Formats: sequence, structure tokens, C-alpha cells
Amino acid sequence: MIASESRKEDVVIEFFIDPDGGVQLPKVISAVTASRGWAAATALKRWIFEVLKVNGKPVYVRRELVIVFK
Repeated sequence: MIASESRKEDVVIEFFIDPDGGVQLPKVISAVTASRGWAAATALKRWIFEVLKVNGKPVYVRRELVIVFK
């Protein structure tokens, strides 16, 4: 393990939730360590969210999420 990777770090990821609840186009907005940014975006791509609806129809939603590495 690299010494800089043992410190606390917040990684901000922007992404879209599609009408099926899947994550699309994750983008690292802020990360001190590139490997942690990549890890956060890769992990987030596997998540499934509750389907969001407007007027009863599924929609795309843009979100930002902070993932904290301790």
C-alpha cells in the first residue's frame, strides 16, 4: 500500500441514474488519488438504484455522490 492511500479521502462522482435504476456515465469530479477515483467510479457503476419517476414514468436523473475512503 502506498502511504498516500492510507489517508482519509473524499471522492466526488457525478453520474446518471437511468430508467431501470442503473448507473450511467460515472465521472470523477474530485479525487486526490487517481486510483481511488477510479475505484469509486467502478464500484458505483455496479450499483442499482430505486427507479425514479415523474408523473408515473421512469426518468433519467443526474446525481453527485461523495464516497469517503478511510
